[in-house]
Amino acid sequence: MAEFIEGSSRVFKSNDIKDAQEVYSYIDSRMELENPNDWIISLGVDYNEYRNGIQLVVLGFNKKAKNTKPFRVLKRISLDKSSYNDNQLKDLQTRGVELIKELYMDFQLDHIYVDEGHGSMQNEILSKYFYDIGEPFKFKGIDFASMYEYEDMYTNELKRKRKKVMMVNFLQKRFEMKEIAYSEIEESDKGLLTTQLTNYNIKGYDSKDQPIFEGEDHIIDGLMLAVFAIVENYDSLFDKRTGNFIGTIQREIDGNFVKNEFEKKEIKQKAPSHAENFESITGPYSIKKKKKRGGYNFNFI
Repeated sequence: MAEFIEGSSRVFKSNDIKDAQEVYSYIDSRMELENPNDWIISLGVDYNEYRNGIQLVVLGFNKKAKNTKPFRVLKRISLDKSSYNDNQLKDLQTRGVELIKELYMDFQLDHIYVDEGHGSMQNEILSKYFYDIGEPFKFKGIDFASMYEYEDMYTNELKRKRKKVMMVNFLQKRFEMKEIAYSEIEESDKGLLTTQLTNYNIKGYDSKDQPIFEGEDHIIDGLMLAVFAIVENYDSLFDKRTGNFIGTIQREIDGNFVKNEFEKKEIKQKAPSHAENFESITGPYSIKKKKKRGGYNFNFI
């Protein structure tokens, strides 16, 4: 798990931010991708009043990424007073709801995770929309202040942290492990993603020794939600305790992050966690897990 060390207030290291920047332009639909079926695509949405606007981040995860970063920001939209129209965005929230629907269709989104902080009415409308089209589980509102429960990987004790802390951990992990890319071209202006990542700090710790963050973070929140949507829904690929991508071992074998793509038809029951050797299915991928000193090795089979 990514841990924040007191005395080091920067959340994202400068070198990690620089390594994530690539020269490419954002796209407008899933069909612009090479081999679009290889991608899991999520949308993270941070709602705000019209001054800060609505931040929408479309994030792709390439299941067959070869010699490149599997996470890629595909599109980002700031719907705010400087980008929309001349009537001071009196219909900002309405336009935001419609834009989410449009992005869902354009990118054939697998998951949409949105901030509950400023979005009660918007989320009610969208929940009904996705229910009516038969996709109620693709849409989810996230309360940043709620608790995230996870099992400690060393003691097996059930622990709880603020959900935002865990989401920051998961996003930080993507940068530390060189697993994420975003557009240097699209994010070069002041105040955009690079600026927010650079200025995102820890200002202190609360009574439970959990970090308190500071800095403008509306775009970061959208990106965090998009990452969290993928981590939370694919436990065959990600360890929900740490956010670690357990498929990276496959990259060392043949350059692919994920070897098999939804090919398994049969479902095998997962063996007890204390077993020395077992196979498990936690979704569409088969994982062979072998106990070794100090932890486990994961291999996709």
